[in-house]
Amino acid sequence: MSSNAAYSPTTTSPNLVQNEPLFDKGYPKTLNGLVKTLQMVLLMIAFLCVATHTIGDGYFQSATIWWFFMVLIFFLLYFFRVPKRITMIHWPLTELIFYVIGTIFVLTASITLASRTHGYAALIVGLIFGFMATGAFIYNGWLAFSMWRTPSAQPESSTPQQT
Repeated sequence: MSSNAAYSPTTTSPNLVQNEPLFDKGYPKTLNGLVKTLQMVLLMIAFLCVATHTIGDGYFQSATIWWFFMVLIFFLLYFFRVPKRITMIHWPLTELIFYVIGTIFVLTASITLASRTHGYAALIVGLIFGFMATGAFIYNGWLAFSMWRTPSAQPESSTPQQT
């Protein structure tokens, strides 16, 4: 009952499209990609403005750089099509929770910095960019909420779906 034929199992995942590229070149041009890029730029400018000042607020710096990297991680997840490969996570709801928490942290950091600016121009500019980043978090949270409430909504992709 022994067989000389070599056993070579083949497995394919039903959720993955064959010959799909590793990354989505068009994602940075979508609305979600543009808003995430805007958030990263605003957070980095806010961080740098406050970090260059000697009286900089540590909580503001921590919040802005932390959420910069968190937005970068979400950007890279969508850029490398991870939500299409890992379907057991409800990505719109995860992103909604992420943006609600990010909004709270960046808003409280900006309010805290507002009480300590003492008329220093660098801190005021950092504060303005912090509030602008908060607005971007709110907008992206609204986008995530609308995707979450839409049945079978997936984040925008620049490549057409294969049928």
